[in-house]
Amino acid sequence: MIAAKCRGQLRFATVIAVLIFLSILGNGAFAQGETQQGVIELTLPRPVSGNEKVWVEVRTRALPKQAEIRVTAPDETLFGTISPYGAPGTLHHEAATATYTIPLPPSAISDGHVELCLEVDEPDKPPRAPWPVEVESLNLVYVPVSD
Repeated sequence: MIAAKCRGQLRFATVIAVLIFLSILGNGAFAQGETQQGVIELTLPRPVSGNEKVWVEVRTRALPKQAEIRVTAPDETLFGTISPYGAPGTLHHEAATATYTIPLPPSAISDGHVELCLEVDEPDKPPRAPWPVEVESLNLVYVPVSD
């Protein structure tokens, strides 16, 4: 279980590093199979049961002042926004980590996969992909629900 989580985090860091590299080169083409540029694909470890929902857990480090991370579907449907104001370390510019969970609609799951796009929004700057030092990991978590 721990090894699988480490592989998932390593895979995410690799995807972010490749996206950053491609954006530096100005290359607009990133493809992994039929995955679009900037799309992160996460695989569910098992099917979702009838009494569960799936949320995405985003672990972040310090972001630039007034920056937010938008979590969307590839079609730009907004799932949630991470605003780390007041999170540990944000007041003293420390590199503390914070974990945020965002609920995903059932429509976000397709064939046991979830596709997400992450964008950092900063005032007076164009949106960009997060740097690896800003987003440490993405994990899908099962949340029990009652009827």
